Amino acid sequence: MASIKKRIQNILEHLEQVNEDLLALSDDIWLSIDHNDTKVMEEGVKFKSEYNDQLTKFGKLSDSLSKLIQDFTDSTPEHEEAEKKESKENERIIKKLNKNDAHYLSEDLTYKRPYGFSIKGKAYYDVRIWKKVYSLFLMYLKDNESEFQNLKEVDLFISNRGTKSFSAKPDELRSPIKIANNFYAETNLSANHISNKILDLMKYFGYDEKDFIVYLREDRDFKK
Repeated sequence: MASIKKRIQNILEHLEQVNEDLLALSDDIWLSIDHNDTKVMEEGVKFKSEYNDQLTKFGKLSDSLSKLIQDFTDSTPEHEEAEKKESKENERIIKKLNKNDAHYLSEDLTYKRPYGFSIKGKAYYDVRIWKKVYSLFLMYLKDNESEFQNLKEVDLFISNRGTKSFSAKPDELRSPIKIANNFYAETNLSANHISNKILDLMKYFGYDEKDFIVYLREDRDFKK
């Protein structure tokens, strides 16, 4: 039974990793386009539009598959496991994390995988997906910042086109995750977009960049 649970967790993890890598690839391709060449730009915009549509469909299908598998197998979501470990063994976790090199969110994290992180001395490990890093950080803010619910109305987290990072209504977001009652967060984000979002939130609440330390696991596919 334990081996089946592990396989299920691996499959769910791979689904989310593929989605994160596809988001990162979209950014890479867009940045590689010569923006001074009108024809190339037009082709790039067309590609980006079609790519985003397909990626949205993939993300929704991936989320549906993940939920179906979790509901049927009664699997525990990774972030819940991480919270249990964090709450019971914080000191040991910090020592375990300190054996690895510490990194900060201002670094380029494209195609890199997390292993754990700490925020102001509160540690989490075995967090292997950036989406989970983000959701756990938001849960930390929910528990520690009285103005957390107000984020839904803060201009900093609403784009010029009206795209929201947070909302009380999940249907206003592409890939929502519930953080609290009447509070959902957009998670259709690449690793670097998640890093930037966390940095914006830290700045908004008055944290120092070095209050958040991330630990990366070795990913041989992208190791130079």
